Amino acid sequence: MSISVAWDNSEKTAIRYDFDPMWTWQDFVAATQEDDALFDSVDHTVHLVLNMQQIKTFPSNPLQHLKRLSGHLNPQLGLIVCVGNNAWATKVLEIFYKVYGQRAEGLTGVESVHTLDEARQIIANYDQEVS
Repeated sequence: MSISVAWDNSEKTAIRYDFDPMWTWQDFVAATQEDDALFDSVDHTVHLVLNMQQIKTFPSNPLQHLKRLSGHLNPQLGLIVCVGNNAWATKVLEIFYKVYGQRAEGLTGVESVHTLDEARQIIANYDQEVS
């Protein structure tokens, strides 16, 4: 699979998706199904870290595919943090949040950063604010 899914920390508060440069929407759907088991194994808010540092572009029709997936966001979802330097990918995720974010129970925001360490710091700050 072109997207790997795993816990990003031992506290199980963040799931990291690592994107291969040649990922597809089918890979993304499979990854969201894979993260269901991780969400189901805990009973607290879980954030997503989308590690897109290796990708150059999105596959075609991103908003169409994200719209379809927006109805399947887990209610335990907190933040989505996009990691990478791809301004186009960041803009697509920002548009997604503005259009579909209010429909997604639990989703509290979409952030964009350049490194995994920055993503982890945003999540730590968020968790500290809400606890």
